[in-house]
Amino acid sequence: LYRQHRSDLPHKTLLKIDAALKRLFTFLGTDPKVDSIKSQQVFRHINQLRESGSLSASTVSNDLSFLGQVFTYTQNLGYTNEQLKNPFVGHTLKNWGSTNERRPIPLSHAKGLLSLANDHDCKILISLGHYAGVRIDEAFNIKICNDPEKGVFLDVASDYAGKTLAATRQIPAHDDLIKTLVDTEEI
Repeated sequence: LYRQHRSDLPHKTLLKIDAALKRLFTFLGTDPKVDSIKSQQVFRHINQLRESGSLSASTVSNDLSFLGQVFTYTQNLGYTNEQLKNPFVGHTLKNWGSTNERRPIPLSHAKGLLSLANDHDCKILISLGHYAGVRIDEAFNIKICNDPEKGVFLDVASDYAGKTLAATRQIPAHDDLIKTLVDTEEI
């Protein structure tokens, strides 16, 4: 019911909600009634996820947010006692995992990848990915546009399929990138 209610969300977000539910059900060993889930069970679930090291604190926080919204929705529909405390709310998450700063790929690494690529399309993806700082799935879907007013630009996630609304953006293309994309000898 919640998925139908939030059909406006991007498909990727709906899949994340499904994954959060699956993780919880796997932990609980069952598909429980929503009103039978206790805060202590959620706390143990969080600890199990942290100890497994398979997910970041951010992902677990998102899981709790999604699951909390589902719980609230069931209360709003009258399927769950409105007096019950939402078991997914109020948990404090310590940040865990890597604290390494994420840095952009150095130009020398990008050039190395480019020199090792054995096909033209792969070289274009590497060039777009490095220039625009996009994820590989975004690079596959970039639209190269030429507008009389804006000039040549890269239209990223124009179909709103990005991770967030902010993922949808237009990046002006530098002359060197245009030359790289047009001139196969340069690639």
